[in-house]
Amino acid sequence: MSCYNSVNGEWGGQNRKMLTEILRDIWGFEGFVITDFVWGMRDPAKALEAGLDIEAPFAQQRKDGMLERIANGETSWEAVKRAGIRIIRTVLKHYAKLGEVPS
Repeated sequence: MSCYNSVNGEWGGQNRKMLTEILRDIWGFEGFVITDFVWGMRDPAKALEAGLDIEAPFAQQRKDGMLERIANGETSWEAVKRAGIRIIRTVLKHYAKLGEVPS
């Protein structure tokens, strides 16, 4: 879960240094990152590019205008794909450990 507050002047949910460079690149975290509840995301395009995968508790900001943000270059389909892969990988690993197939 990302943090709600800002870290060194950048909101936790869109802080690339924290979410990608430290969490994933240095520490090797392979799971998905979810927002701190309700207002953990300030800018959906920046958050996606920084490595935030899921907005909780529901799509408050990402649902509006994301296609336009992709079209105007604020974010990319690559960032969407990376988030999707992390989410699906985590779900599949969970079910693999249980020895079940997700329905």
